[in-house]
Amino acid sequence: TDAVLDVTPRYTRTFHDTAFQGRRRTITSSEGAGEQAIAQCNASLRQVLTKNRVEELDRRAKRENKLLGTYKSTPAWTEEEKHGRGRISGSLEWKAFRHEEGKRQEEAEPSIVRSLYVEQFCPTGTLDITVLPQIEAGILVAGANCDVGQPECISAVVVDDANLGCVLECRSFAFWKDLGDFIATIPSGRIVALKGRVPDEKLSESTKGNMSLLGGFDFPKKPEDGVIFVGQVEAHPDWTKCSSFSS
Repeated sequence: TDAVLDVTPRYTRTFHDTAFQGRRRTITSSEGAGEQAIAQCNASLRQVLTKNRVEELDRRAKRENKLLGTYKSTPAWTEEEKHGRGRISGSLEWKAFRHEEGKRQEEAEPSIVRSLYVEQFCPTGTLDITVLPQIEAGILVAGANCDVGQPECISAVVVDDANLGCVLECRSFAFWKDLGDFIATIPSGRIVALKGRVPDEKLSESTKGNMSLLGGFDFPKKPEDGVIFVGQVEAHPDWTKCSSFSS
C-alpha cells in the first residue's frame, strides 16, 4: 500500500448529517484530526517512495479528493447509483445474494452510459487482452468477453494490472465527454481497453485533458474511423496500442 485515503463519502449521501458525524466522532475527535492522522500515515509511507511515485500519488489524490468532495455535497443518491450500477467489488454470487449487482441492462432505464458486470477473475500465465473492431465481443480479457457491445458507442474495460488481471469495470459511452470524465476517475496504472466509434462531437479542453491521461492515446481523425486502444492510465508502456478500425 502506497497511500491512505478516507473513502467514506463514496458510500454515503448523508456525510454532513448530525447523526452520521456523531458516529465518526467515535473514531476521531474532529474531521481535522482524522485528516491529520491520514496525512501522517501518508508521510510515513512516502519516505521509501521515489519522486516519480510521489508525484503520481499527488495527482491521484487531487482527482480523488475532488470526486469525494462532490459526494460530500450531494444530498441524495442518483438513480444510477440506486438502481443501475451496483457493486464493482466482490464475487457475482455474493453481490447477487445481497441484491447489490444493480439492474440488468434490459431492466434499467435508457441511459447514455451502460454497464456490463463481469465477475472478477485471476487468469493464469500471461494476461491476454484482445480488442477487435466489431460491435459485440470486441474486448476479451483472458478469453472472457468484457465488451458491453453498444452500437455507436465506445466500450471501455478497466483491468487492475497485468499481474492480477481482475476486471474492474466494463462500460459503454455515447460521448467522448462522458468517457473522459470516467477516465479521470481511474487510478494511475490501471489497464484500459477501448473499442468503438461515436458520432462527431466538439471536444472540450477538459475532455482532451482527461483522455490524455491514457499514455499513447490519439483521437480518431474522423468519427467513422473508430478507435481501438489498449494502454495504461498515466503511463505509456511499450505494449500500448492505439489504432482505428480501418487500420
